[in-house]
Amino acid sequence: MLLDSITGIDTWSAAALLAFLEDYSRFETFEKLNAFIGTCPTYEHSGTDTFSSGTMSKQGSGKLRWLL
Repeated sequence: MLLDSITGIDTWSAAALLAFLEDYSRFETFEKLNAFIGTCPTYEHSGTDTFSSGTMSKQGSGKLRWLL
């Protein structure tokens, strides 16, 4: 399984991730999947500047982030 090739993802985690996401094909890009999970970085804006704050957005499921 491709998910098993990711460092930190074992068979149990991969199966749980697939079960939680159900139909993962609904995410057109990795960025959309990442945003759904809530592990995408947050960005801050100041005037015309935009920079990453270095923290996760935590907008998605806490259970799924815990799993990962």
